[in-house]
Amino acid sequence: MTLSQALESGNPPEQLSGPLWVFPPNRDCDGGTAWWLGCDPEPVLIDCPPLTTTTLEALKQLASGRTARILLTNREGHGRVRAFQDALGWPVLVQ
Repeated sequence: MTLSQALESGNPPEQLSGPLWVFPPNRDCDGGTAWWLGCDPEPVLIDCPPLTTTTLEALKQLASGRTARILLTNREGHGRVRAFQDALGWPVLVQ
């Protein structure tokens, strides 16, 4: 089974203001919330959102061809970070 076959559909992130987006709660992170900060030159994904087809498509669109960084702020925020790193090729930073 490939990654794309294993993914569920899901809800997209919601833009709060300007470059700040919030993702739906992630069951893999005890219901934690992940954030997207679309800053230049490197946008940042803060913690792991639910690993869904919708999430991956949204992240690729939000990144707009830039290489983002995944910032993990706590152990509950790790989710399936390895799958995100494999799918997107973005480096992971641990706070």
